[in-house]
Amino acid sequence: ERVNLSGNVTKEELFGRIVSSHEDGVQVFKKQEGPIPRAIREGNWILLDEINLAAPELLNSLTKYLQQNYEGKGGFHIFATMNPSTTVARYKLPQSVKNLFTLIKIDQYDSKEVEAIFKAKLVAKGLLQNDLVSPDLFNCIVQIYNEICDAVKGNKLKADESCMPTLRDLVKLKDVIFGNLADQLSFARKDKKQVTLQDQMLALRLMLNLTFTRSFSDLDDQKTISDIIDKALNVKPSDISTVNSRIQKLKNVVRINSVYLPTIPQEAQSSAERIQNSRNDSEFVLTDSCTSHLEMMALACQSKRPVMLVGDTAVAKTTLVAELAKLVNQTLVVVPMSDSTVTSDLIGQWVLHGDSDLFNKIKNSISDTISIVIKRLLLLSPSEAISKQLAELYAIQSLIDENPIYFAGKVIRLTGELKDYSAKAKSDHEHLVQIRSSVSDMEELVLQYQQKQDSV
Repeated sequence: ERVNLSGNVTKEELFGRIVSSHEDGVQVFKKQEGPIPRAIREGNWILLDEINLAAPELLNSLTKYLQQNYEGKGGFHIFATMNPSTTVARYKLPQSVKNLFTLIKIDQYDSKEVEAIFKAKLVAKGLLQNDLVSPDLFNCIVQIYNEICDAVKGNKLKADESCMPTLRDLVKLKDVIFGNLADQLSFARKDKKQVTLQDQMLALRLMLNLTFTRSFSDLDDQKTISDIIDKALNVKPSDISTVNSRIQKLKNVVRINSVYLPTIPQEAQSSAERIQNSRNDSEFVLTDSCTSHLEMMALACQSKRPVMLVGDTAVAKTTLVAELAKLVNQTLVVVPMSDSTVTSDLIGQWVLHGDSDLFNKIKNSISDTISIVIKRLLLLSPSEAISKQLAELYAIQSLIDENPIYFAGKVIRLTGELKDYSAKAKSDHEHLVQIRSSVSDMEELVLQYQQKQDSV
């Protein structure tokens, strides 16, 4: 079993926790087993990935399981991986913890190994057997990869060695080629009776620029990488200009320059979605650079990998995604992310259902708790350290009706933080008791709600 560690992983997530549930209308508490106790019981291997991202207190809790003579069911074994501590946001692994491991240093692959692995990946996708990637094309890719690595190592770019292409980039390129190259060459075949090596080179150029050139943030570096690609592929500016710059809707596909992307039939859309798309028709100004960005996005979509747009404020990142969604008749759900976004905002949460009396009690309890906390802390002249929590409480007051259960959880968390501040500020005991009582009432009401949901 693989466990991805980070600074947010808690001991409970790793070793287990006590959870509440309801059986036959009775509240019971059960132990929820964590991955480490489960691996011990079942005699499995467990991999702690990125161990030096874990918080020091979590590492301390791990030490007894790392002892040489720790006994689990036959076969149990712990493995761990880590990147160098010089990498951003990683802790230096304590020597006491490091000494409990048998350390094996894994070196980078040499160029011959990278070439062999990349070739095997292409074979596994059937890209070499059916001549989609010819031997000449394969050799060009390897040459370009090596030249970009040499440019980074030789300080010919502003980017440092952390931007060096790796085998992971070649795997991304393989996915892009697999998702696009046949369509690219099909487009060329419609204009000519036979696809030439030059057609293959032009199609590959776009994919290489997506994988390598666009991964560098500096424009001068991008120009250098693009020149390396064009020189290796023997592509001239006159060759590039022969590719039409246009967007064309065809049956079941949309063509953006030379990239084809499947579309969803309009009859599969709801009337509301069709009306919204028609309203957006005149809002997007399609410049040459926008078409180029859409082409790259379509290319990336065909690789079946997640796509991220990176750029300064107000360069139409969100609008480009909306435009691509419109072109393929795809419904787009936009989720604004912030430091206040929590997991339940993305994957769902409990909502109040059916009991209006309980609904109102929870809303009133939230409102009362917020009023008590804010009133007292304002009298204490709160510092900037808690201004964010107070601002959140003020904001929640106007949002309670939307989802009381969700906001009850947020208020309980924020009240806990502010209660600690109040205690340190030597608030009167009576006020602290009042806060505890109000929060306790709120927790009881939420529990009643959960019990009703379980019974349903």
